[in-house]
Amino acid sequence: MKTEIWAGHKIRFVWHENEWWAVARDVCDALGIKLVTRALSGLPQKGVHIMKTPTKGGIQEVNIINEQNIYRLIF
Repeated sequence: MKTEIWAGHKIRFVWHENEWWAVARDVCDALGIKLVTRALSGLPQKGVHIMKTPTKGGIQEVNIINEQNIYRLIF
């Protein structure tokens, strides 16, 4: 896992399918999107994956999105 700063927000990335995928909650928070599930439902599902990842609260399932879906949320 790696973390990058975008517009003052921390975005976590995990290595999945030979590329970096972003934690959807982090991207949505940075974009001011409050309804993450609704935002993800409008994306192509091949670019959305649930992954178990370490968090401060222990191992949890998080939604991750590929680069194409990051751009879809932005634009």
